[in-house]
Amino acid sequence: MPYLQQISDNQNNPQQLEALFQAARGSRAIDQFAADLNACYAGQPDNLLLQAWHYRLQSTLEEPRRREGVSANWKLAVPLAILNGLTLGVLAAPGLTFINQLPWLVLLAAPITVGFVIAFVALTARQHNRRSLAVGAGLALLAAAAILITYRAADQALHGLSNLERGASGLAGLGWGGRGAGGCGV
Repeated sequence: MPYLQQISDNQNNPQQLEALFQAARGSRAIDQFAADLNACYAGQPDNLLLQAWHYRLQSTLEEPRRREGVSANWKLAVPLAILNGLTLGVLAAPGLTFINQLPWLVLLAAPITVGFVIAFVALTARQHNRRSLAVGAGLALLAAAAILITYRAADQALHGLSNLERGASGLAGLGWGGRGAGGCGV
């Protein structure tokens, strides 16, 4: 055990124990240092410095294990983000406008982006796929209904542009509300 004798010799010297730990960290031997320190600690459980190091190393070694399962799913996020961007880019074309020259992008950006977010969360979590699909379909139906209602109100020219603007801004809130429903455990 490479560190056992040094730890034993310096069991009451915090500065030297820190130097040993940093050396172990530099040579990627923290597990060995921890094992040797725990062996010293087992022999002298009343030593406060060894006790402190025991608990410090316990949390230091557990932290990477806790993070192992938590990481961004970049292999899925990047293609979905690119596909989302391309979809929104197509909708931003100058000729694609709704009533009163309102771009389709304004109406559909939030529901489409939320659809991609729901897909990402569902595919990454690998659970609640049916619920996510149902929320996505419901979001699409509500977005379509909001667009039809907006079209009808604008077509009848009863309330003009103000209703059109309300319909467009309402879709953004509707979209993020759908994301919330798709991501919750209900």
